[in-house]
Amino acid sequence: MTTTFENDETEKTGQTFADREDYYFVGRNAERQRFRGYLEGRKEQRTLWSISGIGGMGKTSLLASFRRDAERAGAVFVLIDSRDILHREDEVCRAILALLEVAPDRMPDSGSAVSAWAEACIGTLREIAKRRRVILAFDTFEELSDLEGWLRERLFARLSDCVLLMTAGRFPLGGTWTASPAWRERMHPIPLDALSREESVEYAKRCGLRQGEEADRVWMSSFGHPLAMSLATAHRSSIGTRADDMEGGSWFHELADVWLKEAADPKLRLLVEAASLPRRFNASILAAALNVPELPASSFDDLIRISFIRKAEHGWAMHDLMRDAVAAYLREREPDRYHALVARLARYYAGRILEYSGTRSVTPEVGELYQFVGGETISAFYRNVRTYSSWEQVNSETVTEAEQYVQQRFAAPERVISAIAIKPDSGQEVRASFPDAMPKASLQGLDPREWYEMDPRSLHLLRDHNREVAGLAAILPIHAGTLAYMSRDPFSAPYLATLSAAVRRSMEASPDHPAGWFIRCIDYRDWADHLSYTEIFSLMFGYLCSGKLLICCPPPIEVFMRTHEGMGFEAAAGSEHECYGGIPAPMLVLDTRGERLARLLEQLLIRAGVAWRQAEEQSAEDQKGAKLLSVREREVASLAADGLSNADIAAKLFISEATVKKHLSTIFEKLGLKRRSQLALRLGRHDINR
Repeated sequence: MTTTFENDETEKTGQTFADREDYYFVGRNAERQRFRGYLEGRKEQRTLWSISGIGGMGKTSLLASFRRDAERAGAVFVLIDSRDILHREDEVCRAILALLEVAPDRMPDSGSAVSAWAEACIGTLREIAKRRRVILAFDTFEELSDLEGWLRERLFARLSDCVLLMTAGRFPLGGTWTASPAWRERMHPIPLDALSREESVEYAKRCGLRQGEEADRVWMSSFGHPLAMSLATAHRSSIGTRADDMEGGSWFHELADVWLKEAADPKLRLLVEAASLPRRFNASILAAALNVPELPASSFDDLIRISFIRKAEHGWAMHDLMRDAVAAYLREREPDRYHALVARLARYYAGRILEYSGTRSVTPEVGELYQFVGGETISAFYRNVRTYSSWEQVNSETVTEAEQYVQQRFAAPERVISAIAIKPDSGQEVRASFPDAMPKASLQGLDPREWYEMDPRSLHLLRDHNREVAGLAAILPIHAGTLAYMSRDPFSAPYLATLSAAVRRSMEASPDHPAGWFIRCIDYRDWADHLSYTEIFSLMFGYLCSGKLLICCPPPIEVFMRTHEGMGFEAAAGSEHECYGGIPAPMLVLDTRGERLARLLEQLLIRAGVAWRQAEEQSAEDQKGAKLLSVREREVASLAADGLSNADIAAKLFISEATVKKHLSTIFEKLGLKRRSQLALRLGRHDINR
């Protein structure tokens, strides 16, 4: 029944076109095996198969594969595409009878009632099913909504005991279908997702691309989306080895066009384009991106009903590849509008971080902000595609696994790491190449058990989907109980030696409220896997912009240093150590305590070419602020923004601390602010004393 091919050099003589189609069809093995079992005589209790998936996910290809297998087995496979018929009951029956090759003289008269056509259709299918397996399939089923009730009650209900029924559409069968226990017990949902990395590489190989980097680029461009794989591979084959022409090209636009057919309405298209930029969105985020007070509930409802939009943690999310394709299309077609949307979103997330840092986790907002302002390394290597489960904190039972991980890393053979990622909006390729010994050196001298006993929060394990340990992070809270260790650790000791006694005292915090964190290492079993870099960012974003001090000592590798620079880290003078094979490497510092967070956010925005406020908004705020604050209030505000304490402000202005507090309360109320960091950022934009 099945045809097996070992490789693309297999002798093709005697192979049919169907054989070659099978050769190029990869994946969906469980679905195909179940269908083949049905063809071979296995009784199938679930006689309604609901195939679903977003555009280009391979629904039509899977139906075609089923049809080839059915024809080889001598079964009857009737496939109706809703786009090829008039949406009338009699036309559906006419199409089925025509595909069954029923002679015209055996069909009802053209003017017959619908019931006559239905009886002829059902009778013919049931008669054939006595002798052969029969499959009745409908593609693009979502477009048959006007006939769905008739199909369910008048056609499918009378065939489900003898015919295998299939529907393929962007959405799974729901509503009345799943409300009925009789249909639920017959339904077999087949949600189609992206193909695996191995399947993507195998497809590229069968299409003639070289193994290794060449085939892997197909995966990096498509992340297993079948239509994207096909388009990317075809484009790759047509241009040979010109990597700079592959990503972000016409095939990417073609993919966007396929999906955007669902958003034909111009207003809905605007929402789709705005939703393509953040990783997660809600109505408030899109309103900020579009610079409107709020979105109509009906418009947002229309958006989230689209098949490539799904509910996700912290809101909704667009399919990753669709997000990349639409953003790239918008960036090329309307660059001014693209950059305006990015600027508004960056300002929105910076404002949210400033407002909520210290009161709740701002990790989601930090991840969103850095994709816009963190530089090319973050935007290329930080992707939604995840190949690992989340980081987990080490406990008394798993500390042994952390010890074993360190031992295994040093036992592994030395090699040169080469990882490639592609910026989704521009197609720019970003490479990382370095000896594995460099990141591995960050584990040198690390005793996981000692770290765990010093502070149980200091170690994290990353597991793959097989629950095997794939990475280890050693991030030590900085407080009175850990400073002694940091003073002798070869990585952190040189940095601590540069600090004054006063600064050291500021780090002697209580364990419950550490002053910050010392990131000794974030290591991976396989640095060549470019998707593993996403795990670096997913972990670090939980520490950035948290109102704390961060110090870290990454390997002196260009891509690592650029990444940390993009996050806002700066090298501490005189802190160099030689723990990376004798190569001098500085300690990197990011301090977001107090008003420093506001300054960091402003610096990140400016570096990305984004003003904190649009010119007209800023001018209006200047005038409003100047009118609202008294002369004394402006003086207090300016000193508070410079980081002076209430006592220092009182001494400088010769007033009491109680008066300072009263002035600050009035200032915050007038300007609609909640904390000093917001005041510092606002005064950093303009001088209200002028």
